[in-house]
Amino acid sequence: GDILDMELKFTFTDLKLYKKYQEASDFDETGVARIPGWNYVDIDWSQMKEGENEPVVTYQVPDVCFVIDVSGSMDSFSDLSMLTEEEKTIYQSIIDEADWFWSEGGYMEADDLYYEAREYAISCGARTRLQIVQDGAQNLISNLLDKYPNMKISLVTFESNVNTVIEFSSDKETIIEKIKGLKTGNMTRLGDGIKRGTDILAKSSNTNRVLVSLTDGLSNEGCEPNDAIDIAKNNGIKTISILTDGASKDQVSKSDKFYEVSGADGSLFDVFVKEVFGDIQESIQAKYNIYREESGSSSYDKIQEGVSD
Repeated sequence: GDILDMELKFTFTDLKLYKKYQEASDFDETGVARIPGWNYVDIDWSQMKEGENEPVVTYQVPDVCFVIDVSGSMDSFSDLSMLTEEEKTIYQSIIDEADWFWSEGGYMEADDLYYEAREYAISCGARTRLQIVQDGAQNLISNLLDKYPNMKISLVTFESNVNTVIEFSSDKETIIEKIKGLKTGNMTRLGDGIKRGTDILAKSSNTNRVLVSLTDGLSNEGCEPNDAIDIAKNNGIKTISILTDGASKDQVSKSDKFYEVSGADGSLFDVFVKEVFGDIQESIQAKYNIYREESGSSSYDKIQEGVSD
């Protein structure tokens, strides 16, 4: 694998050396250093001398808010390659008829035919962008909560309206059921969706927060997405944007990270379960408090007396 994916593990057997390392760390009073090109350093305390007092290790797991596009276009197909030529012909004939009714003002008839075309394609093995996102998000959240059971997850959807589906929850079954139940609407209020997610995360006392947004189109109502991203970043929130098919990266150019990906099944699914999973893991900060408090005084203070020179 890529050497940048490796993890460094230091073994400290000397408290003076640890103190020097701690002073050089990017984070005061922690055992975590941010070294360019490497992941957070892990520390193996198993051989630490003065071992009567065990180290206390706490991980600052982020609160994560997912902001998902459920506009009408998310009900479309990015990939029909699994259909046979005959199936594609039947599907397209239904779409052509729906388009004709729409052009003539027969909107109800057109909507019925579009729905018929959608159901036919799904019966042939096609999957809408929303269905792929639902699968990817379920897999990602399941993996995160299996590894970090206390992680708090929020879910916001946007179309003509912005909806808070889940404010904060660590209940995997509840979150997955909510994701399965997502339905599409009309317009694309991406900026307002990001702003709602920021409002939710800003309520948390956790200083480690990540907002993941996904859209397949241009924001056409509400505040500008980049303005909303500025607000999130000003609140100390890490922003990750996923753009699929017709979405423009210019509207989320201020994101800390963004992914442009095809709405086809494998590509869109993988960005959730591989890339975003890795990004969230990278945001986890480990804090090391070497010695627990004892009655009357701190063991850490006692040790510091011995390494003050």
